Amino acid sequence: MHKFLANKNELKAVAFSLENDEFGWNNMKTTLPNWHHVLGLNKWENKIARTYNINSTPTYFVLDSNKKIIAKPQDLEKLKAYLNNLEM
Repeated sequence: MHKFLANKNELKAVAFSLENDEFGWNNMKTTLPNWHHVLGLNKWENKIARTYNINSTPTYFVLDSNKKIIAKPQDLEKLKAYLNNLEM
């Protein structure tokens, strides 16, 4: 995903990490400096994960400019195909 988005400046990625503590997240987020990072504590019991029915990782959502979910591709290849077909 990181390589795919490298030359697509019009797209932004939000990495929502489900963790039990901040330690691993603090180290991981430095590897993706151009992404927006959000920490979700309590892993699978996190309120946001429950609200958006996140049952596995990775889970992909495509948002429009109003932050409305417009797609939920099942895997990375379907996400890439969807993004490649967007008119920007």
